[in-house]
Order: sequence, then structure tokens, then C-alpha cells
Amino acid sequence: MNKKNLYNYKLANLDLRLELNYAMKDRMEVFSLFRSASQDDKSVAIKYEGKRWKPLIECNALYVDKNIFVFANVGEVYCYRGIFSSFNFLSTDWNSCLHYTLPAPDAYDIYFHSPPSSEKDIFNAMCLDLIMAHHNRVILHSAYITYRGEGIVFTAPSGTGKSTQAELWANSHDDVEIINGDRSILSCDGDRPMVHGLPFCGTSGICKNVSAPLRAAVVLRQGRENRIRRLGPAEAIRLLMSECAVSPWDSDGTRNILDLLIRIVERIPVYYFSCVPDQSAVRVLEEALEGK
Repeated sequence: MNKKNLYNYKLANLDLRLELNYAMKDRMEVFSLFRSASQDDKSVAIKYEGKRWKPLIECNALYVDKNIFVFANVGEVYCYRGIFSSFNFLSTDWNSCLHYTLPAPDAYDIYFHSPPSSEKDIFNAMCLDLIMAHHNRVILHSAYITYRGEGIVFTAPSGTGKSTQAELWANSHDDVEIINGDRSILSCDGDRPMVHGLPFCGTSGICKNVSAPLRAAVVLRQGRENRIRRLGPAEAIRLLMSECAVSPWDSDGTRNILDLLIRIVERIPVYYFSCVPDQSAVRVLEEALEGK
């Protein structure tokens, strides 16, 4: 029997226990910030189980695109990742597969054609957005800063200026820290919205393991002048949802995300901010946060 190698992580106050039957060779510095000494039996278990292939005849296809193929079979879900077409899914096409059982999984099996040694490749195969949604958390495409001990997230499509606004705040305030330049995880701790770091940061290169109470969310757009307004709940949820990592086939996870966003927008302000990329934008947002 192969030796079990355990690797423990904590993301968004969620304990993840990765069980491999081989030793990981390429452990990356960025992931060291999220490793944990905990071996809590209540943690979410992600187990490597070797190769797995479910023929099409045994399953119903739930979702297909060029990178993921999802099957369901009597309460079981198989999320294969690779390069696919809707008409040609062969065992040689897929690179990894995440398998779990419904309705509320606390354990996931992960399969590889060729077991990767890289920590990053293993995390990419986990479908981390799916796992977070199953546990009432959501990954938001956003730059995340802390300001006076609280979190602010700037969310927008790529290229809009999230990192620019985060850097402007960091350059003008001694008590501002950029936690992640590209993504954050949102959750609720009781009635308190929270924001967390995660070990992926796009091209920003800024990635820290910091959790903070969420002060505000800012939906950014480029503008010729600074114009800010607080969004009503429906519009806030719609715009935040458009930047959330959502698995379209996962109705339970999507419902969890919507419920979470409802709780968040009921408790913190969400602003629509059309702004220019200079210090004047910092002043306008700061005045809005202070109620001026």
C-alpha cells in the first residue's frame, strides 16, 4: 500500500487536507503562506486516487466547454479538465478530474493522468472555486487592500484599473496594505462579512494570507472624472456576481454564492465608482467611506 502524504492548508478559515500517495516535489513559496500545521479531522479532504475514467454511457453530461467536461451519475459529479470538444471526449484528452458526491461534500477525490509534482498544478486541479462555493465562500476577481484594519475590495473586468487603485491607496496611506492584486475570497462570519487572501494573484505578484472584516466593495469603471454612488442591493448583487468564480453546472454552489452576496450587501456598502487613475480618486472614495 502506498504511503499517505498529508499536506494541510487554511484558506478563508477553511481547513483543507490534501492526501497524496506520493511526495510533492515542487513546493512553491507563495503556498507556504497558506500551509497549516493543523490535522483537524473536520477539514475538507482532497484525496489523490490515481487514474479514473467514466465512459460517457454511464453518465449524463452537465456542462461542456473547451476546458472542462462535467458528468453526473446518481449523485456523483465528475469534473474533467483538459482540451475538449462537445463531440469528442476521449480518455487521452483529460489532464485531471475532481469527483464528489452530492448534496454537501466534505471530501473530494482528485484524479490525474500523470500526477503533477507542482503545488500550483494540484491546486489548479482542485476546482477551488467549486469547493469554496460548497462551503459558503466565493472567489471574487478583485484587488484587496486593508485600511485601518478592515478590507476593501476593488472589483472589475481585467484591465479596468483594480491594481492601479490599490496602489494609489497604498502610496497615499501608511495604514494601507495590498493583500492581493487580482483575487480575494468573501465569506460571512456570523453577521460579519469577511475578506481573505488566497495563493493566486494573476500578474500582480502580490499575494498574502490575511483575513479582515469587509468594510466595502467597489465596482470600478474607467471614467473621465470621479463619480461615485452607492448601489442598491439588486444592482450590487448583479455586478458582484459577474466577477465571482461560479461553476455554471453547480446549482447548490451557485445558490450558496447568491445567499452569501445577499448577506454581504445587506451589511456593507457597495459602490459603483467611475474614476480616473490618480490620487483624486482615493480622496473621493475615502470621503464616501467616511459618509461625507
